[in-house]
Amino acid sequence: MEVLAAIGLAGNIIQFIDFGGKLISKTAEIQKSGAGALADNINIETATNDLALLSTKLHDSAKSTGDTALQELCQSCNTVATELLTVLGTIKVHGKQHKWKSFRKALQSVWSKDEIALLEQRLARFRDELNLR
Repeated sequence: MEVLAAIGLAGNIIQFIDFGGKLISKTAEIQKSGAGALADNINIETATNDLALLSTKLHDSAKSTGDTALQELCQSCNTVATELLTVLGTIKVHGKQHKWKSFRKALQSVWSKDEIALLEQRLARFRDELNLR
């Protein structure tokens, strides 16, 4: 029984060390970044802004032609894009970058990873649907 407990403890220690290493790496990346965010998040933000802009243009075009289904699709796309940009904004360091500020944002980034992934998936479905139209 004690052997299993020791193996479990060793596994937990390895997970903790791995988590700590990733957190330190993300903190350093945020500190070095001129934008105050992780490179992946900057790329996601850029793509989301672009999709939101295109969706707004499509919405205006659909409005002039009376295509209500496309208008609703564009509106839903913009809603999800706004949600994603809000989440990304909360994990970005604004102003002067301090070590602790970067550390807290790196921790928030790790905690928000699943939420960001879900919003990205929803946005990708909207993008695919807009491509079909």
